[in-house]
Amino acid sequence: MTDLRVLETPLLQGLLGFVEALRAEGLSPGQDQVQAWLQGLLSVPWEGDSFYLASRALLVGRKEDYAAFDRAFRRYFGWLRPEFLPQQKALGSLPLLGQAEAEGEGALRGAYSPLERLLRRSLESLTPGEALVLARFLLALAFPPPRHPARRRRRTRQGERLSLPATLRRALRTGGEVLDPRFLKPKRQLYRYYALLDVSGSMAPYARILFLLLQALRRRGFPLEAFAFGTRLTRITPLLPLPPQEALPELGRLAEDFAGGTRLGLSLRAFLEGEGRQLGRRSLLLVLSDGLDQGEPEEVGRALKALRRRVRRIYWLNPLAGLPGYSPLARGMRAALPYLDELLPAGTGEELLAFLRRLKNLP
Repeated sequence: MTDLRVLETPLLQGLLGFVEALRAEGLSPGQDQVQAWLQGLLSVPWEGDSFYLASRALLVGRKEDYAAFDRAFRRYFGWLRPEFLPQQKALGSLPLLGQAEAEGEGALRGAYSPLERLLRRSLESLTPGEALVLARFLLALAFPPPRHPARRRRRTRQGERLSLPATLRRALRTGGEVLDPRFLKPKRQLYRYYALLDVSGSMAPYARILFLLLQALRRRGFPLEAFAFGTRLTRITPLLPLPPQEALPELGRLAEDFAGGTRLGLSLRAFLEGEGRQLGRRSLLLVLSDGLDQGEPEEVGRALKALRRRVRRIYWLNPLAGLPGYSPLARGMRAALPYLDELLPAGTGEELLAFLRRLKNLP
């Protein structure tokens, strides 16, 4: 869970300031409630009743506290549903607001627009501080790893397929009368995730933030093995549990070819030879790269063809794929396409969130 004490950006300071306004009214939302509120803010429009109702639902547990919540909301944001209270000048302090947005619903728009802009901006343009803000939202929105149905089954009290042996054994205890039937239900197993992060020169502006995406997945419990590659393959899994402020400098030191050249085929072959025995139908491979390659494209195709037979799915996240008019012209990217399940854009926060949603809906 994100430690709310480390949220230092103006936007989040302003949002957490509202929590203090609630406490001043005698309400005391817990950290889990505040975490859920911050997470929910990316799922509702910050306009009309949506923001107000979502905030009240997540931060208030009893109807008796609605009046205190309304007072805090009106005083801090200067806005409330018209049938409840008239608009009044906001007394709260969202530090990023301009003077023209100092009252009424404008305060809400002032809070929302920087977050919206942050998610839509190219990852390469983000400052280190903005990258950390994005990382915290990715962590807030990440979810426990999905499971897939396995061939093996387990006995349960409910299900579609009757377990006759188990049911009969229990019936013997009641004189042959079936009072407690047992059913068979498929076991659900975790996928195993392998991530190959391109840290070459063309990917350097994106690699650090994509590494933060991998950290968010690992911290949410995804069984993830991560490797960095440029001209060589380097295992970076031990860096994932570290705080970003420690992990990012270590990434540059551990991956000695950081911001260097790219040997896609060579790196894919090294991964196949090193991890090939661990791969299987529960394995998902994530390649995070722009596909620019200084090696031979035939090597990329041969390596991915072999990997295609050993893993369940291959997702390629390309920071350039979401740009208008993008076409996979790079040699490495063209060679990879026939063996991919999907080529996905990964150049903005919005595109990373879309990828998280895709992972959540894995069958």
